Amino acid sequence: MHSPTTTAKGYQSLVTQLYFSGDSHIGKDPYASSASAKSRVLTVQKLPNGTNKVVYDVGMAELLPVEAATIDKLVGVYTNAADKKKSISFFKKDNTIWLKNEAFGNRFQYVGNNFFEEANNPPGYYWRLQFEFKPSGGIQLNESYIDNDLVKHDAVYLKKS
Repeated sequence: MHSPTTTAKGYQSLVTQLYFSGDSHIGKDPYASSASAKSRVLTVQKLPNGTNKVVYDVGMAELLPVEAATIDKLVGVYTNAADKKKSISFFKKDNTIWLKNEAFGNRFQYVGNNFFEEANNPPGYYWRLQFEFKPSGGIQLNESYIDNDLVKHDAVYLKKS
């Protein structure tokens, strides 16, 4: 048997097993019949048209923590794939990734699926970074943003291993 909830320090819990009211196996399953499983036993409603309806509300944090080792791999200098004379540099502060600028840097927050977004952009504006680890050991960065000109900009950068 396995635990119906997966957890790790610093990460959100993930429910990996749900149960349905009326299931005859719940009484025999120590996970399904435990007091902590009450929120995972879902009520099955019979609808007039003969179908069943089950409601399960899912809540997750908007921002996800990233392992420090991953941030360490992402920091460094990236060269523009179209113009080798252009480069950008990332550094780590408080276990977040920052893009170095003239004053200090722009902070990016992890939002899932290898995407980071700049924090606190006004509505209609965004700055997204997607990192892709290559088999060669290098990293490809796909940058996309909309700023004051309201035009989408895209660029590709590469970091050698």
